[in-house]
Amino acid sequence: MKTKTRKVYFYTINCSKNFDLEKVLMSNESKAGIDIDGKTLEIGFVEKDGDLITGAFVVTKKSGIAPIHTPGTNKYKKVGLEADQGLGYPNAFLFDLKNMILQFEFNRDGAFISRVEEFLTIVSSEFSEESESFIEFNDLLTKETYTKILNFDKIEKIYFKLANPSQLIADEVGLKGSLKDFSKIAKDANANHSLQVTMVGEKKGNGLDKKIVKNILEDMVKASRNTFTSKTKNSLQVTGVKASSLDNDLQTSDVIDLFLDKFKDSFDLQEPLLYEGIQYFERKREMLNIYRRRISQIGEIIKIK
Repeated sequence: MKTKTRKVYFYTINCSKNFDLEKVLMSNESKAGIDIDGKTLEIGFVEKDGDLITGAFVVTKKSGIAPIHTPGTNKYKKVGLEADQGLGYPNAFLFDLKNMILQFEFNRDGAFISRVEEFLTIVSSEFSEESESFIEFNDLLTKETYTKILNFDKIEKIYFKLANPSQLIADEVGLKGSLKDFSKIAKDANANHSLQVTMVGEKKGNGLDKKIVKNILEDMVKASRNTFTSKTKNSLQVTGVKASSLDNDLQTSDVIDLFLDKFKDSFDLQEPLLYEGIQYFERKREMLNIYRRRISQIGEIIKIK
């Protein structure tokens, strides 16, 4: 068996007061599964231990299943699946309910974080009739990144590259947010591969409007969740001037790439030739080890209890 590295990302959780996250995660409705984008998403192996809830979001792919093939021949045959069966792809998770933190295993064949938000919102609607119920996950950046951003006295330049802009056009963030004009340009120009934009402020002036830049950064991070492809990667770079260098003739600039500077970790799994399960208990063990190892570092970035 070969070893495969699994990436883990961290998010802070923001939800409405009427959103009962524990109830949603532990509910039978979340275990039953919901069809989203032609795939079934559900929660499996969910367990609660104090303020921690562990488990796995599992995507079941029921269509577009590749055939069995014998290399060197033209022989193909379909995979034998029952009508209610499909291929299962997990995203292990760990929710810290006390500190409102999500630790999430990335799996490109599984669920994107935006789909998890949608799934939990749908399940929550089963318990609350209030339409304003919501949950969202915000990327946790490294301590160094937050420090750099706080030290910027002015922002000189912002550059972003977004793969698959056609997805941006379809998403709400591309229709209503700060990116709506960019999504319209991409649509009108038939830019299906990638959208790249550079904005530069006057070097001797006050730089770019920080409020507008902040809105673009937040919307770009949200939009990027559904536009990942293996060939074209997203990029979001901010160039700013530190306050300490404003009076110098030679100002020093610093560049931050928000997609590269996310707070993240990883673990290794043995990858069998054929899976008989989703290796949940191995995933759970590694997720707990990462949490115990990194929670003190997270406490240097956000307030923890």
